[in-house]
Amino acid sequence: MDVRIFDHLDALPQSHRTLFENAGRDDFFSSLTWYQTFIDHATAPDQALRIYVAETDGQPTVALPLRTPDEQRPLRELDSCSNAFTTRFAPVADAGATDIAAGLTAIGHAIAAERPRWDYLRIGALPADEAVYDDLLQAFRSAGLWTQPFRHFGNWYEDVRGLSFETYVRDVSKSLRQIWNRACRDDAPTFHLITEPAGVEWGISAYETVYASSWKEPERFPQFMPELMRNAAAAGALRLGVLTYRDQPVAAQLWLVGGARCTIFKVAHDEAHKRLSPGTALTFHMLRHVLDNDGVAEIDFGCGDDPYKRRWLPQRRLRMGVAAFNPRSIRGATMGAAHVWGSPLKQWLRQLNRANPEQKNSIL
Repeated sequence: MDVRIFDHLDALPQSHRTLFENAGRDDFFSSLTWYQTFIDHATAPDQALRIYVAETDGQPTVALPLRTPDEQRPLRELDSCSNAFTTRFAPVADAGATDIAAGLTAIGHAIAAERPRWDYLRIGALPADEAVYDDLLQAFRSAGLWTQPFRHFGNWYEDVRGLSFETYVRDVSKSLRQIWNRACRDDAPTFHLITEPAGVEWGISAYETVYASSWKEPERFPQFMPELMRNAAAAGALRLGVLTYRDQPVAAQLWLVGGARCTIFKVAHDEAHKRLSPGTALTFHMLRHVLDNDGVAEIDFGCGDDPYKRRWLPQRRLRMGVAAFNPRSIRGATMGAAHVWGSPLKQWLRQLNRANPEQKNSIL
């Protein structure tokens, strides 16, 4: 296989853009819409994009979007095209493709062969329960890179294939059902759902009003969320819910749908109206829509192990990361020796000390 490197999405040939478009039908976070928004509005100006694409006879097999880090470091480093916004990062490929592993191996060898040499790679938010995670690990190892997997974050989810909202509500806790019953009364806050470009500007304004009144810190990239909502609406992926009380927005949630997958991406509520349980009520409204209208097969709660998430989606899986060090560079070998081999060496010495306590001072 051949490997080509592109420095911008606009440089991709149509066949390569189609690869992203096809992958995006099953996973929004592999779509052109996601990457275009992310690169344009959640990337620092000094970060350079490098999209590695493995090809067979000029046709793309798999793409790995990487970039340089957003701060000056002495290392030559490549990171996955992801950050705290990313709930899932994976190589971009057609669903059911059989040559993904071979394509990733070709990409791994291409990265290892570049001059000047890369010292270090860091890939985050990888789905540990999918074959592509092991494929990427093996690709880096076959290229001679030293790899160190690490636990990145937990992802709470539920398989909701064939599940109706009525059935879902019946199985939740009594306290949650009581909140939903209150949310159905005539005097309860009003639910609004925006899925199309026509209503997105009002939705953005409502979201920003709620976010400013919530407990959350200001966003590092303030234009990212508005542009994501606009672009997701144009792509048919937007599910933006707003709850208003006396004509004022009190809760807002951004959900993203790609194929049969739905991700609860951002949630916020106005602390001044906490007594109304607006966040909980809005989650119920959103669940009713994606279960009974979108018919999704899986819902996940994005990044992190916040305690409230398991009340809604009780299954947990890991998103993993991979650090890869290039032993052919001095800095890569130095870092790799410390990270990959340092911990096993310390563990071996501790075991040796326990076995020979009288020699402890001579070993450590």
